[in-house]
Amino acid sequence: MSILRLSWWFAQRYEATSAQLGLVFFAANLLLALAQLTAPMLVSRRGLLAAMLLPHLAADLLLAAIPFAPTLGSAVTLLLLRQALSKIDVPARQAFTAAVVPPAHRTAAASMTSVARSVAVSVSPLAATTLFTGALVMLGAPLLVGAALGIGYDITLWRAYRTAPMAER
Repeated sequence: MSILRLSWWFAQRYEATSAQLGLVFFAANLLLALAQLTAPMLVSRRGLLAAMLLPHLAADLLLAAIPFAPTLGSAVTLLLLRQALSKIDVPARQAFTAAVVPPAHRTAAASMTSVARSVAVSVSPLAATTLFTGALVMLGAPLLVGAALGIGYDITLWRAYRTAPMAER
C-alpha cells in the first residue's frame, strides 16, 4: 500500500496529524534501510531461505495486526516493527536468486525478479483503491489483504525451495 493511502488510513482511523505521520514515515523508512544491514548475520546463522522468509513472514503478521491496534501509538509501533523487518529479505533474495540460477542467466533472472516486483507494486494502488470503500477501509482490508498475499508468497517459496542445498546454512 502506498504511503499516501496508508497516511490517509491512519488519519481516518486514528486521527493522526500530518506532523505525526511525517515523523512516523521518516522513522519507518530509516528503520527499513538500517535493518537491511542485519541480513548478512541472519544468512550466516540461518541460511538464505530462512533469511528471506522469517523476517518477511514476521513483517506480514505485524501488518495484519495493525488494523486491530486500539490506539495510534500501538498501530505506529506495529508499523515500525514491520518496517524494521520487511526488507531484510532483499539482500538474501538477491543472493538466493544468484545461487539457484546458472551464471549465464543471472542477469536475466535479476531483471525478471525486478519486473515482477514492479508490476506487483503498480497493481497494488488499484487493488487498494477498490478495498478503500465504506466499512472495508476502517477494518483495514488493504492491510489484511496485503499481509495475506505476503504470507502466501512466503509459504509458496518455502515449499518450493525448502530442500534446495543453498537454503540451509
